[in-house]
Amino acid sequence: MAHTILVTGATGTIGRDVIKELAKRGAAVLAGVRDPKKARAMFGPSLALRTFDFENPQSGHDSLNGVTKVFVLPPLIPNQVETINAFVDAARKAGC
Repeated sequence: MAHTILVTGATGTIGRDVIKELAKRGAAVLAGVRDPKKARAMFGPSLALRTFDFENPQSGHDSLNGVTKVFVLPPLIPNQVETINAFVDAARKAGC
């Protein structure tokens, strides 16, 4: 079974490298991004994008549709632990 991997923080230094490495290995990758224009300019037209923002819980839930694995790069925000815990719970419920 092929896995679809959502990469959060996709346009940052670490996320960008994770996406490039997964793509080299032929993985089905979705880039979780706040700014699709920035991501499109960075990655070109072939990478699948999902609008994603840790501070908008609904975007996190919506971005998990069809995803089986997640690379989570926590944001540097004051409520980081609560935000990541809520996202991990949502990912589990979605079957990731």
